[in-house]
Amino acid sequence: MSLSFQLATRYLANQGIQPEFTPANELKLGSTVFKRLESKSGGYQTADAGGYQILLNYRSPENVARQVTLTDLLSGKIDPNWVRDRLVLIGYTAPSKKDDFWTPYSTGQQETYRMPGVIVHAQIVSQILSAVAGDRPLFWFWHEWQEGLWIAGWSLVGGILAWRIRHPVGFGIAVVVALGGLFGIGFALVMQTGWIAIASPAVGLIATAVSVVLVDRFEQGGYAKKIYRGVQKLFKIEIDEEEKSRQLAEYDGLIHKVQQWQQQSQEIEQQDSLANGEDASLRSPQVVDPAQTSDPSSLSTDDSEADYVEQLQRRVEALTQQEVTHQLIIELPDTEIEILEQYCQKSQRSQTDVLQELIRSLGDRC
Repeated sequence: MSLSFQLATRYLANQGIQPEFTPANELKLGSTVFKRLESKSGGYQTADAGGYQILLNYRSPENVARQVTLTDLLSGKIDPNWVRDRLVLIGYTAPSKKDDFWTPYSTGQQETYRMPGVIVHAQIVSQILSAVAGDRPLFWFWHEWQEGLWIAGWSLVGGILAWRIRHPVGFGIAVVVALGGLFGIGFALVMQTGWIAIASPAVGLIATAVSVVLVDRFEQGGYAKKIYRGVQKLFKIEIDEEEKSRQLAEYDGLIHKVQQWQQQSQEIEQQDSLANGEDASLRSPQVVDPAQTSDPSSLSTDDSEADYVEQLQRRVEALTQQEVTHQLIIELPDTEIEILEQYCQKSQRSQTDVLQELIRSLGDRC
């Protein structure tokens, strides 16, 4: 608890006024509520709002309180009425004591001017007592959502000016007038103890106005349409590539299935050849001695070979007959059936035609 706050509350306690807190956890003395300063209140953005801070409405350094020196006190030059029923603060004002601070008055006076600490305490005590008595109002500021609407409103003003006023000179004058009005409103509110953001609305107004001008120039020059067509073309290419990849994947799945069927037919053929002892004779023909043609064993070999050829012919005829009568039964998983249906839709062919082509390929392999 600061020295100035303790002095003010002790003085007010003699009048029956005790500090209390509102349901919003804000300090209240009598009927006066001291609104807590937040880190983004008013023109602040990242202020250190630790503890319980309020905005101080400074009085003129010459009028904040009567000042007397120690020499005047010792020489008896002080009127007793100056201190009767009043708060008295004793402290250093000499710059050599390094007890001074920067204040809003520092910019309007000498560059090295800083207010002594005892005068700052006097400012705070005067602020609290005057606010409770109703003689001097406290500074007020908006909530964050109210400041957001304030900034958005001035940004909208900049956009409207840029949209309605196309002449460069007229547009520039309108922006200057709008900014002048913004700063004028801010100054008038400060005079009425109101503190609002000024820089952020000004930046929003200028940025929105410039953005609208650039967009308008882009539309007039046809750049917007060119950019739109380019983006549209880019997305269309991406969509076409995805569709093409999907169709290729479906086609690869069908090709893989055909290869599996062909491999199975080759395995069946090899198994039949091995079972009949004819695998070697089919891959590499043997030269038969004419002298041995009368051998019964040679005749039986020729008969077996002829029988095998006849068996192959019968198998091909059976496959062909199944193809014509559509009696061949092919079992496919659900996922492959979906792929087959999608492929038929894309190629605009019936499932029967596609399956017949696959069967025909198997017949050729056989």
